Amino acid sequence: MPSNYLTKAEAQDFITNSLHVPLTDQELLGVDLSVSLLQKICFAFTEHVPYSTMRYIPTPPEERELPTLEYVKHTGLNKLGGLCFETNVFLHWLLAGVGFDVDFLISKVFGSDFYNHALNVVRVCGKDYLADGGITPLMTENLICLDFDGDVSPISIQSIWEVRLKRHTSDDGQILFTGDFRWTENTAIPNWPVPIEDGWACLYNEVPYKRLSLAKLSALLRPAYMDPVIAPVISRLFCLIFPRGRLVMIRGTVLYYEEDGRQRTVVRTGSAEELVQLILKHFGEFATEAVVRRAVKAHAANGKVPDGWANFPDVDRGING
Repeated sequence: MPSNYLTKAEAQDFITNSLHVPLTDQELLGVDLSVSLLQKICFAFTEHVPYSTMRYIPTPPEERELPTLEYVKHTGLNKLGGLCFETNVFLHWLLAGVGFDVDFLISKVFGSDFYNHALNVVRVCGKDYLADGGITPLMTENLICLDFDGDVSPISIQSIWEVRLKRHTSDDGQILFTGDFRWTENTAIPNWPVPIEDGWACLYNEVPYKRLSLAKLSALLRPAYMDPVIAPVISRLFCLIFPRGRLVMIRGTVLYYEEDGRQRTVVRTGSAEELVQLILKHFGEFATEAVVRRAVKAHAANGKVPDGWANFPDVDRGING
């Protein structure tokens, strides 16, 4: 749906100059839009717009609220990233601005009992495709079509993950999707807390195939921004981006990144200062040093660090902790 917050000219300018995806004269007119163009925009979005909790975790949960649409536009145009509401609403505006037929969906992710994740569905060339610029690895290489034959989609490879969807019909006749992922060979994260079955872990545990307005999405998602029980990630340090389609992720105090052959490399930090410098190295263009330091301090204050990990000296002494 077109947005009053991001004009067609702003969307096209961002796609061509910030995402570096050229648009033909026909595409600028919203004509001859293709799955190929949709994939190029989504791939570039994962390269240049991070998923990041850095600006959220320093704020106590009871003081948090769903971002305003003005804030979503600001963070989007400046490629600051954010949580799924910011990233997927901004992605939605970009796609709608070019002329794609795009709507919002909502889902429960990583085993949650609550709706805690926004995503998009795009209809192009007579078929529906997921476009998720949030925490889930669904559009780095191959867009996933929802109009697959049978009840299980073909397996697609996205960075170091394999992904599949399953189609279900509820007792009242509503179509639902679930999604699973598994790591490619030699990349699995030990002691992953999400239930795993035959190598597959829960990605989406419920996606109603029901298009939502932005107002409805906002109402459903607002509790997730304030309650860490609904969305535990809001109290954790988590940054994710895919330069050249390859994973770079800060998860807590650890860096994970993808090397040749879809191999996962792990770098564990031993101190707050080491973590700050690692974040600045990989995500410094998206956040100032002050933002990074506040986020690391908040993460440590939440008790999300390993034994023996050296905090900032002032926190170790109980000051500003």
